[in-house]
Amino acid sequence: MSFSVVGSVNHLVAEYRRFLLSPYRLADPRLRVQFESHIQQADVLVKGPYVTLANDFAREHTLKQLHEQGVGHDDRG
Repeated sequence: MSFSVVGSVNHLVAEYRRFLLSPYRLADPRLRVQFESHIQQADVLVKGPYVTLANDFAREHTLKQLHEQGVGHDDRG
């Protein structure tokens, strides 16, 4: 099983687009089409990186270890 950072990022972006579209069902069909089109075609949905003084998340596993445990996206199709 191969792990791909690019494949995982692409999967995450696709899931985020799906998330953004799910709660916003605009009543006006023209606005709904315009909104959905913008979300699907936008190059940037979130700008960053952001600098924060917050503590890091707990570091327990590497991405490779998580993938070996079945967490993440397998980009083989």
